[in-house]
This record gives sequence, structure tokens and C-alpha cells, in this order.
Amino acid sequence: MTGDEIRDRIFPLRIRGYDPAQVDAWLAYLADVLEAGPSALVAGTPALPLLPQRTFSVVVRGYHPDEVDKFVAGLAGAAVAAGVAVLPALPDGQQRRFGTGWRRYAAECSAEWQRVSDLPGVRLRRAGRKIIGSHDEVLLTRRDHELNVSTGQVLRAGPGGAVFDVTSGIGEPILWMHGRHTYRDAAGIMLLPRQRYLTFPVTGTRPGNAVMTAVNESGATELWFRKIGLLESEAVASPGVDLTTEVLCIIELTAPWLWSYFKPELGEGGG
Repeated sequence: MTGDEIRDRIFPLRIRGYDPAQVDAWLAYLADVLEAGPSALVAGTPALPLLPQRTFSVVVRGYHPDEVDKFVAGLAGAAVAAGVAVLPALPDGQQRRFGTGWRRYAAECSAEWQRVSDLPGVRLRRAGRKIIGSHDEVLLTRRDHELNVSTGQVLRAGPGGAVFDVTSGIGEPILWMHGRHTYRDAAGIMLLPRQRYLTFPVTGTRPGNAVMTAVNESGATELWFRKIGLLESEAVASPGVDLTTEVLCIIELTAPWLWSYFKPELGEGGG
């Protein structure tokens, strides 16, 4: 099956089905991955060698879930046969709300937001496109696509979500962003060297009680994010996580996803 055949796939509709926009965007991603093959993760190449499975939001009129699941499972099998790694399903922080009820879920989220205050680890703030340390020192500053680290390193976010270390010369990227969080859809992924990756599930009913976490390929949480001011957020790094340039860049580039997760885009309603 060609990439165009995957992108142009049409599914039957039903009263409650998968969000067509999410499914179409995901199929376009899968098509790019399968067309690129397992060796595509090189400098300047936007296609990705990882094929994460995922869940989709349910809307009033959407794609038939069984048909989508069957089709995506077939693509995952084709990816394995082609040597492309298939990752676990992306975490969905909203799933719990459907089993507990909205008010109870909101109360649980508020409690989780408060518990972040007691977490061990290094506490950082992101304010005005700056990462600020626990002693009010500026660790990283971002200007458009350029990230300046206090150590003197300069990095640049390039095409395809790749981030390059400009200081040492533009070679292979040090990390790659794929996608981003959109309204109630935690679809952003951070890809790292040596087949490592981070997903960023969100729990919360609004920005003021939401917590976004960075979960690695082993299922361990490395970072916690929460809003602490009008345009300010806090990031807590697990005690086992060193504050490397890589980690500082990840915090700066992904912290805005907590806001975009709750921001309806044109044509989308609340919920």
C-alpha cells in the first residue's frame, strides 16, 4: 500500500465515532513513516522511524472505530515487517474522567496539581520564554527558533521538528519534536537519540488544575508541568534526571503544550 493510499483512506461514519481530523492527521503521519523506512532519522529529514499507536477522541459524527482500528493494526504489522519500531499507545489523561464523572475527575485533578508542590526533584520556572532555576538564575533563553543555554551553547529548531546544536556545528539533531498538543488531544511526542522518546499526557479539566507529565519509553515520569501564573509554568525534574541541555530544551519546547491542550482551535467547541 502506498503512502497516498493511506492518506486518502475513507472510513464509514457512525453517530459516535473517532474524530475524523485526528484520524486523518495520524494516517498522514503513518504514511510518512512507512514511506521513509527505518533509516530516515538523519539530519534534515523530517520523517520519523517510530510508529506510535494512539487513541482518538470520540465525536458525535465520526469514523467507525472498528474499521479504523483494523486498518491501523494492519499498518502497524506492515511497519514491523519493514523494520520500523512500533511504540505503545500514547497515554490519554482524559480517559479516567469518563469512568469517574466530571466533577469527581476535576477534584482529583486539583488534588494532583497540589501534590506537585510536594514532589522531590529540581524545580524550574518557565516565564517569558526563559527557563529559570531554583535560585532565580536564567538557564535558557529562547528567541524565535534559537535557544541560548547559560553554558554558552546555542541550539536551533529547524525544519521537521529537529533541534540542532549550532555551537558545535550543524550535524545530526540532538532531539526531534513530532506533532503538538491540540484541543483535548495530547499528540505531541519528543524523540531522542538511541530510540528513546517522551510522551506528554495531560490530566485536568482546565489549565488551572492540569498537570502534564513527560513519560519515557520505560513508563517512568521524568518531568511534571503545571501552570502557576498567568503566563508562567513550573517544571519539576525527577531526582534521577540531570539538568542537561537536552532536558532544558525539552522543557522550553514542550511547556506550551499544556496551554494548547486547552485552547479550542477554529471550528472546535468546548467540552
